[in-house]
Amino acid sequence: VLALRTVNTLLAIGLIGAIIALADSGLQRAISVAVTVAWLPMGFYFVAGMNPSSWAMTGTFAFAAGLLAATRSVGPRRVGLIACALAGAVLACTSRGDSAFFLFVVTVALAFAVPLSRRIIPEATLACVASVVGIWVMARTNVAASHLGSGNELAEYSLKHIAWLNVSSLPNYLRGFVGHLLGPGWNDVSYQGTVSYGASVVVVAVLCWSLRSPSWRKALSAITVAGAITGVPVVIGLRGHFNNVLTYQPRYMLPLFAVFLLMLLAPSPARANDEGRHVGSEEFRLPTSIAGRVGTGLVAATWALTNARALYLVIERYAFGRTQHGYPIDLSTRNLSAGNEWWWPTAPIGPMAVWILGTVAGALAIGLAVFLWQRSPEKAPEPRR
Repeated sequence: VLALRTVNTLLAIGLIGAIIALADSGLQRAISVAVTVAWLPMGFYFVAGMNPSSWAMTGTFAFAAGLLAATRSVGPRRVGLIACALAGAVLACTSRGDSAFFLFVVTVALAFAVPLSRRIIPEATLACVASVVGIWVMARTNVAASHLGSGNELAEYSLKHIAWLNVSSLPNYLRGFVGHLLGPGWNDVSYQGTVSYGASVVVVAVLCWSLRSPSWRKALSAITVAGAITGVPVVIGLRGHFNNVLTYQPRYMLPLFAVFLLMLLAPSPARANDEGRHVGSEEFRLPTSIAGRVGTGLVAATWALTNARALYLVIERYAFGRTQHGYPIDLSTRNLSAGNEWWWPTAPIGPMAVWILGTVAGALAIGLAVFLWQRSPEKAPEPRR
């Protein structure tokens, strides 16, 4: 179990880390913000788990980020990014049928996000082939039909009423990306309250900030991904004549959430060089005013506290069993190493030490990332050519 979790974690770190290392400086920051915000708190749990969602999330995002970065790179870096995107496509197709279909969604979104030219023929070829394979995999696994198991109790309702039931359930479904109602595990870890509210604040802040430099390409690519996120569960409900969105687990669409944020956060391509090529990206900027820096610091602090609380709840659940917490806000803690019902007897450290180390590491990583992201354009490195 631990070996498989370790492999999945290292796979995500290695693949996405390679994409960030090979991408230009503007996309480096956009990719890192998108993946960490979208995956906190639910994504990190599934990526490090044994659920097929691990490969689905890693593969879908690697495919999108790798291809987008490749269209703005040259030479060995471009080849490396295309290879990473190919690896992501393989992971997506071998995890779940729905994540294989996500490759098609990503391809359509990138068609809006990337200016068309002969230069991107290799990336376009990979995207089209991956899309066809993804649709074929989804059709063979019959994913959509597997969700059409109920609906008899709503047989007397009109299609219009069924559509309304599904659409009206979308707000709770979307909040499920941050742990609302349906938490990690087999829905036996509750993130409702402190964690879901904290993560919601971070996501809303990032969404508002992403609108600072709108463009029609960003809008259409983001709308494409958002349409899939909301439309797929609604269509399944309409086909089965039941309120599918009410019970649809958000983790199935969580792989596309990071792609949605990336489409909004990715800076525009750099101006064409002497050869007419758009290589690199424009500078990725955080707020530089005093109020902006204070706001960024508050969001980062909320981010770190949310990560700490989410980690605590997961460890407590599996060390002590199901526990009750106050709602909506509850920051109560206890010594996780005292009186716990389960832990590895030969483990060198206890659950409390694991939580403290994870909390400190998360806070340091977030703080360091924000510090580096806030460097002024004059001090930041030029986009890699």
